[in-house]
Amino acid sequence: MLAKDFQIEERMRIIASWLPGHGGITALNDIIIRPQHIARVHALEVLIDDKPLTTYHADGLIISTPTGSTAYSLSASGPIVEPTLRALILSPICPHTLSMRPLVISNQRRIEIHSASESYLIADGESVEKMPANSVVKVDRAEFTTRIVNLSGRDFYHTLRTKLQWGSTRTFTGDK
Repeated sequence: MLAKDFQIEERMRIIASWLPGHGGITALNDIIIRPQHIARVHALEVLIDDKPLTTYHADGLIISTPTGSTAYSLSASGPIVEPTLRALILSPICPHTLSMRPLVISNQRRIEIHSASESYLIADGESVEKMPANSVVKVDRAEFTTRIVNLSGRDFYHTLRTKLQWGSTRTFTGDK
């Protein structure tokens, strides 16, 4: 880094707040809402800009940033999103329907999630908050960003190819 052979990228963060009156919790990768009771389908009603989107019947919901699109959201069949884009990704976890797929929306939108049952709110797999039944969670882009240092030759696409083996072909060698 002394040779200044690097770039600094600004990565968006998201903030989740829940009613009534709880402060916010921020994340670089994702906010997850999942039921407190395991092995039960969770009904999560989602509004975008105060308009009903859908009610997810799933094991939970991941709201991720583009940076988080290659984390838990990817494992839940979410799309890979270039980290410099300003977007939010909604990925249901094991939805109980064949027609429910991840959705990418502008980060200018406001997301509101209503949970009728007790749930957990998890930020970046670290911060866990217990939420009572009938909680409302609001997710927005945070006012501040995180700066990431990219060394020369190690851009997003390099990482996709090397760490995630994206686009690689595998040769089947048969049973040996």
